[in-house]
Amino acid sequence: MVSAVILAGGNGRRFHSSIPKQLMSLNGKAVIQYSIDVLEPLVDEIIIVFNGQYKDYKCVAPGITRNESAYNGVIASKGDYVLIHDGARPFIRTQTVEEIMELLSAGFDAVDTISPIVDGYVQECISKNKKGRFLGLTPEGFKKKLLIDAFYANPRRDWQDEFTMVQSLYPNGKYGFVEGQSFNSKITYEEDLAYAEGIMKFWREPIDTIPALNRNTLLLGGSGGIGQACIKRLHNYNAPSHKELDLSRKWDVKLKPYKAIIHTAGEYKNRKKIMPVNFDSCVRLVELAQEQKWKGNIVFLSSTASTYGRKGIALYSASKSALNAYIESKHEELAKQGIYINAIAPAKVDTPLQTSINPDASKSSMMTPDYVADFVLRYIDTKAHGDIIFLRKGFDD
Repeated sequence: MVSAVILAGGNGRRFHSSIPKQLMSLNGKAVIQYSIDVLEPLVDEIIIVFNGQYKDYKCVAPGITRNESAYNGVIASKGDYVLIHDGARPFIRTQTVEEIMELLSAGFDAVDTISPIVDGYVQECISKNKKGRFLGLTPEGFKKKLLIDAFYANPRRDWQDEFTMVQSLYPNGKYGFVEGQSFNSKITYEEDLAYAEGIMKFWREPIDTIPALNRNTLLLGGSGGIGQACIKRLHNYNAPSHKELDLSRKWDVKLKPYKAIIHTAGEYKNRKKIMPVNFDSCVRLVELAQEQKWKGNIVFLSSTASTYGRKGIALYSASKSALNAYIESKHEELAKQGIYINAIAPAKVDTPLQTSINPDASKSSMMTPDYVADFVLRYIDTKAHGDIIFLRKGFDD
């Protein structure tokens, strides 16, 4: 049995908020909830060390120090193994937890999550070599019996973390380390929340799967460069022309024959058509899927112009921002209905549309349509949802 103890009892003096930082809204969800959402499917019980009650989870009172709070949570746990995680670290990953559990199952006494120090390292006003030095993050994983023994072996409750405590008291133990996300820093200051919101919104690791190219696929926008790149690789597809299906007007289509839909259609020049094509047609497509009780994958084409409005293409930028917000708002609801929506958001791509937007841009500054199509096609057969994958020149080599 595995227990997860989430520490959320800090008073947050440095955060300067009347609301505990673990309960602050982070892109519409409490900071602590991100950790719960990752841990809950992987463990047998969750215990939150919190000065109050959070939803219907088992909560225990915090102590004066972090170490004392961890003690309170561990004593209340039932598992043979215990994970301890800071509730103010919302970027915990499933893979990290699984790697910790694998090492504990293999016989390790305790496992720590670490990240290499990338900045200059200074100790007592003396610059030190950062090579081989790491930041200690969470989650930490322990054999519960060893952790309990460590708590009882020494009355100190001022350890910086429980891994340090166990390792100091039992130097001959078997200890393991897993490398966590470099940006899974703890939310400590007010500006950390804004940093976390930016990372969470604009960085998502894409799935790495071999696309099922034989899926019967509807492709909207097949005449464009990225659409054509997808067509070259798809075995079964229907790509209606603009005359057959004008997305800027009222339109309809039967979705039953298809297992996947790719929406790469885009409008830049005609002011009256930008929102109807780039956004309204995406909403219409989802509504048709719901009305027809269709199940499958929909992949939209967004743009990095959605991250910050681009000079000269204000409406185009706004249309892509609207699309992203729609996906973020709807993907969980739709996934429960068997509709999985995601988007690929590239920077400049060597297509006729890009030539129209940036006639003076060098091809060397653009990604190829084939490169973008590779990411689009990964999402035509997956249960991943809500991914908005930003692609940039420089990472395409």
